[in-house]
Amino acid sequence: MFSIFIGIFPFITQNKYYLSVGTFLGINTLLILGLVMIMGFGGLPSLGHGAFYGFGAYVTSILNTKLELSPLIGLVGALLLTGIVALIIAIPTVKLKGHYLALVTLGLSFIFYTLGVECELLTGGIDGITRIQRFPFVTTDRGYFLIIWLVTLFFLLLSFHIVNSRMGRALNATREEEIAATVSGINVQSYKVQAFVLGCVYAGIAGWQYAHYVTFISPHCFTPHLSVVLVAVGMLGGVRNIGGALVGALVMTLIPEFLRAFGDFEILIFGIMIVLVAMYMPEGITKFIIQGLGKFIKFKKPYRA
Repeated sequence: MFSIFIGIFPFITQNKYYLSVGTFLGINTLLILGLVMIMGFGGLPSLGHGAFYGFGAYVTSILNTKLELSPLIGLVGALLLTGIVALIIAIPTVKLKGHYLALVTLGLSFIFYTLGVECELLTGGIDGITRIQRFPFVTTDRGYFLIIWLVTLFFLLLSFHIVNSRMGRALNATREEEIAATVSGINVQSYKVQAFVLGCVYAGIAGWQYAHYVTFISPHCFTPHLSVVLVAVGMLGGVRNIGGALVGALVMTLIPEFLRAFGDFEILIFGIMIVLVAMYMPEGITKFIIQGLGKFIKFKKPYRA
């Protein structure tokens, strides 16, 4: 049903603003989906997700602007290089526990931001990279909406398959009770590495989408603050549910649009929302919605004459 709505939405509206918001919703959904795979199913607290998002964006932008390669080559480059870097980082870091892992990944965000500022020959420094090529043969906002959502829906379906596969069951067992999973013969470290790399690759592909849609990137687009925000909206949506990625993306994309009228109070209101959800819906909005629908269906009695 949701896929059908996405397919017809760009044909029932001509408003460029709505199409733009919908396009960013698709990008953010894929980005937060990666965090769901890392935190929700891998059980790995990560505060460096924004760095991999930016890494994918910079890889495709450099390949496109410096080497004049097409965005499709940039996609392959972003996917492969993000995966390789994530693998190199994951092998030693997934052995860490709790806040130690969170601090290491937060450090990655600061390192990435610093490199983005200082490596001017590649990244353009503070000024960033401009004139990034848009997707070939796509000239309308409608086309961008459809392409970005096509990619995002593909990875949503892939994630559903993974979660219900042997890998998903192993990750679930590892997250719930690591010692019992190890005794059962599950290679805990291997599955954690796979979850981390997969989630980072999702972020890299989202970065590819962002770079070729906006056609401009700079270090300020991928600050450590972004990684913290991603964790916050991921927790709001619910990181233990694939649907939580969409709900989190809705919060991340739409709430700031509604809060613009409050000016400087935007951050305050957003923070209050996060605190309230953490207190009363600790497993996220998605589970709360599912439970509400379940109770409604359960207690709804059929009409009898």
